[in-house]
Amino acid sequence: WELIFWRQYGIRLEITSGICNGKSYQYAHTFEAGCALFETKIRELLAWRLKTFQIYIPVFYTPEGIPIPRSPYLFAIAVDTQTTGGQTTTASSLTWSHTCTGTDLNLVIGLTNGANDTTGATYAAAAATQDAHSAIPAGTEGADVWRKTTPATGANDVVLSRTGTTSRMTGVAASYTGSKQTGQPDAATTNTATSVTSITTSVTVVASNCWLIMAFDNNAEVPTAGAGTTIRQAGSDASGLADSNGTVGTGSQSLVITTVGASNFATAIISLAPAIASTVTKRFFTLMGIGQ
Repeated sequence: WELIFWRQYGIRLEITSGICNGKSYQYAHTFEAGCALFETKIRELLAWRLKTFQIYIPVFYTPEGIPIPRSPYLFAIAVDTQTTGGQTTTASSLTWSHTCTGTDLNLVIGLTNGANDTTGATYAAAAATQDAHSAIPAGTEGADVWRKTTPATGANDVVLSRTGTTSRMTGVAASYTGSKQTGQPDAATTNTATSVTSITTSVTVVASNCWLIMAFDNNAEVPTAGAGTTIRQAGSDASGLADSNGTVGTGSQSLVITTVGASNFATAIISLAPAIASTVTKRFFTLMGIGQ
């Protein structure tokens, strides 16, 4: 049988057992089978019995109710989509399309407005929340962070509105998946500087595994990213949206924007907290094991 099936199907016998002249026998066809038979004979020499034991395993659930083991990577924040709306110097609103595709989303909108007369921001006709606003000193331009938690998925319009029509208004946006859907932002602050080539904006982070996101503007120079900073989406002229491109620690954490020549800066920064498992329950698994 072994020759027939091994040659035709790749099946090989492990152990053959039978009775001959009133005695039982077992024949091991492989080394592994021999080890298994030897272990069995050793066990038969001892008084063994079955015992039950329990293992405590915490079970976490996604917001959709799917049970999953807890993992530091399971709810990590990631960039979903990034877009720019350009700028206007003659209209009271600025509109562009942004597509959200992930889950546990927060849409962050970076806005700069020369007259500081912004009245609101919407996405898919739903109002966003202004988390931070900063105006450039000795000038009229400023930077805002607006945020929409649980934005609609698919392609929808971002609309920025203001009362004036004569100054420069720019807009950029980035959506982030794996972010907490309540209690955002984790923290927020602003910063300004006059006639400098670099600005460091720090915020006190509370939750673990947050990302930093910052809207920035200056009155003259093309910006570049400093240490620990990624310019996620550049706007028109000297504005844009930057982030940490990864998690940061708790406590004081910073993003840095630099320029070649000196200029006046305005920045608005938030820390975005990651999503967490919605519920935690316990499950006990009773296992049958062989023990002495």
